[in-house]
Amino acid sequence: MLVALGVFSIAGLALLELSTNSTNAARALDKRFLAQVQAENMLAETYVNPNALIVGASSGSADQRGHTLEWTRIVAPTPREGLLRIEVSVSDPESGQTLFRLNALRPAR
Repeated sequence: MLVALGVFSIAGLALLELSTNSTNAARALDKRFLAQVQAENMLAETYVNPNALIVGASSGSADQRGHTLEWTRIVAPTPREGLLRIEVSVSDPESGQTLFRLNALRPAR
């Protein structure tokens, strides 16, 4: 009986660890999805707002569903005249980890 209890307790601990890992992975995936939404919003803003298309770097923070995310947008010329490269990266301010990066090309106005 003691052996059976030992086996079941080991199996229970393994299931508890699996549950914890699954919860952490789901939380990380949620943050990456929110970072993707933020990067796409920043890129869309660059396309519709002429003030956002200034060559150089800009940065800030945004709130997505209760999560604070830091973003950086770099607008740079390309070797081809009249074409700009836009890079948007979104990171987690707590860990400093880049969660999502998006690149696009756009004609200069």
